[in-house]
Amino acid sequence: MNNLTNQSNKSKIISEDKASPFLVTEFMTRGVLSFHKDETTQTAATKMMDLGVACFIVLDDNGISIGIVTEKDIVGKVVAKNLIPSEVTIESIMSSPVKKLPTSTTIDEAIDEMNSHGIKHMVIYEALETGESVVGMLSFTNLVRADLSLNRLIIY
Repeated sequence: MNNLTNQSNKSKIISEDKASPFLVTEFMTRGVLSFHKDETTQTAATKMMDLGVACFIVLDDNGISIGIVTEKDIVGKVVAKNLIPSEVTIESIMSSPVKKLPTSTTIDEAIDEMNSHGIKHMVIYEALETGESVVGMLSFTNLVRADLSLNRLIIY
């Protein structure tokens, strides 16, 4: 039996090391911020601060997701190197390819994927006949807010 008290049934099930039946769609953030690859890090960082988000998707000329940029990318690849944010494109600092999961993925599977890639954000997509549609973002923060047991996640 777990030692959690006053927790929801969801937390108890997961914290007792049983497989989670919950899908990523139940905990992801909907409405993912995106920018064209040629946008500057200054523009992107300003919008991130305005919206209180920690990452965004980078799109190519056809609107296809080609990368992801996080706060850590901006700090480590622009600020720490004393570069001028208005002169640095997001394409030059993005991580690529985008790590993504289908909407049918369980929370346990998502945690395993995040661990195996050493990342804190996963794009969630819905499979369509003509391709894929991004429907949300699952982050380490989403998992904490969902009050899940995070003992398998590696915090970087």
